[in-house]
Amino acid sequence: MTTIIAETQYGRVQGVQEGAVNVWRGIPFARPPLEERRFGPPEPPLAWKGVRNTTRFGQGCVQVEARDILDFAAVPPDQQSEDCLSLNVWSPKSHISPCSVMVWIHGGSFVMGSGGLPVYDGASFAKQGGLVVVTINYRLGPFGFLYLGEKFGNDREKYTGNTGLLDQVAALQWVHDNIAAFGGDPNRVTVAGESAGAMSISALLTMPTARGLFHQVIVQSGVGILPPLDRVARTAVTEVFIKRLGLTRESMSRLYTIPPKSLLEASRGLPWLPMIDDVHLTTPFWQAIAAGEAAGIPVLVGFNRDEYRYFMDPSWQQLDDAAMIKNFEASLVGPIDPRIRDRYINSHKGELLYQALADIGTTALFGYPSQQFAALQSIHAPVWTYRFDWESRAHNGVLRACHAMELPFVFNTLDAPGVRNFTGTSNDQSQLVSQMHSTWIAFVRDGVPRTPEVTNWPQCNKDHRYTMIFNVQCRVTEELDDEVLRLWEEMFN
Repeated sequence: MTTIIAETQYGRVQGVQEGAVNVWRGIPFARPPLEERRFGPPEPPLAWKGVRNTTRFGQGCVQVEARDILDFAAVPPDQQSEDCLSLNVWSPKSHISPCSVMVWIHGGSFVMGSGGLPVYDGASFAKQGGLVVVTINYRLGPFGFLYLGEKFGNDREKYTGNTGLLDQVAALQWVHDNIAAFGGDPNRVTVAGESAGAMSISALLTMPTARGLFHQVIVQSGVGILPPLDRVARTAVTEVFIKRLGLTRESMSRLYTIPPKSLLEASRGLPWLPMIDDVHLTTPFWQAIAAGEAAGIPVLVGFNRDEYRYFMDPSWQQLDDAAMIKNFEASLVGPIDPRIRDRYINSHKGELLYQALADIGTTALFGYPSQQFAALQSIHAPVWTYRFDWESRAHNGVLRACHAMELPFVFNTLDAPGVRNFTGTSNDQSQLVSQMHSTWIAFVRDGVPRTPEVTNWPQCNKDHRYTMIFNVQCRVTEELDDEVLRLWEEMFN
C-alpha cells in the first residue's frame, strides 16, 4: 500500500493510493463539537505537528436509524460520535492542471447519513472524470438544528438553530483554503447534494457566508421545499424537546452533559430543519431566488418520477380507498385540497389510487419545486433539468423510480453494500450508469451536462421547460403540461 502526503493549513495528512486514485479519509475541518461546543457554531481545527493518519473514515454524526430498504444509508451506532466533523477527498493520481472539484452534501432528512457511506464513494468520479471529490459530515437532528437563541438566555447570533448549515459552510471554507494541495481548483467548485443535501444547497445559495465558496450546483430531489420555519416556530420545538428531557429554561445548562443517546431519543418526531434565523438565513428561498441572489450560478436540478413511493407504506394498498387517503394525508400533514382531489384522485381506486397519491406527493414536494426553481433561476444563470424514470424491480417493484434511487447511478456505486437490496439487479442498469455518471462529470468539469452519449440537452427557461428523462433510453421532453403547472402554481401561491 502506497501512502501519500498532502499539506493543509493545519498540518500534514497521510492518505493512500488506491489504483489510479489518491484518497484521504476523515480529515477534520473543525474542532470536535464537544461539551460547551455541543450546539455552537463550528470552530477551525487546532493545528497538529507531524503527519496525521487520514486513511480511515471518521465517525458519522449521532443519528437515528435508517429504514431497512435504505440500509446502505445507515451508520451503525458503534460508528457514530459527536466528534464527527470530518471530510474525505478523492483525487486523480495523475493530473496536469488543477482539477474541477465536486463537494457532496449527503441527504437523510437532516437526521441521518454520512459522507463516508460506500454509496458516495468518489473513486469513479476521480478515475473516470479527473475530478477531485469531497464528501462531508455535518451535525444532524438536535445537534445541528436545535434553536437556543435569546429566549433561552443565549446569543442569537451564536445559537441560531442552523449549526448544521454552518458546518457545511466551514467544510466549504476548508475546501476553498486547502483543496489545491490535493490537486483541486478552488475556483471551480460544484456543490452537489440529494434530499436534505439538496435542501441544504437551497439554503447555501442564499447565505452571505457561503457566497464565493462554490460556483455551480447540482440539486437532486429537494430544492426549495424547506418550510418557512422562523424563531417562533423553532422556539416551540425547543420547548417540546427540553420538556421531554425533563428540563426547564432554568436547568438548560444540563443540555451540554446529557448523553447523546438521550438527546436523540427526545428528538424523535420533531422537525429538525434549517430555519430563517435573521442572521445567516434572512430571506425565504423563493423570494431570494426570484430576486437574483444566486445570479451567475449554473444549475443542474431534477427529481425522480416516483419520489413519494419511498415515503408510502406498501401495506396501504391492502386498505380501502378512504383509509389509504387518510394515511397519505397524515404523511403529508394535512388534508388534500379539493382541486387536487379532482385532478388526481376522484377517478382512481386501488392500485391506481396508490399511484395517484404517489404522484401528488412527488409533484408537491419535488416535481413542481424543481420546475419552478429552474424557471426562476434560468433568468439569472444557465439551468438544466432532469427527471429520473428508471424503475427498480426490487421488493416486487413497489419502489419504482422512488426517492434516492438515482444515487448509485450518479456515483457508479451499484455494487456498494446494501445498494442491490434497493435497486435490484437487471441488465439495463450499466448503460444508464454510464450515461448519468458521465453527464455529472461533464457538468462539474465543463459547466455543461453534455457527453458523447447525452448530446441534445437544451437549457431550461421560463417558456420552455426542457427536461432530460433518464431511463434505459434517454430523451428530452416538455411533457409537464401547462394545466398541471398552473394547478400547482395556484396551490403554492
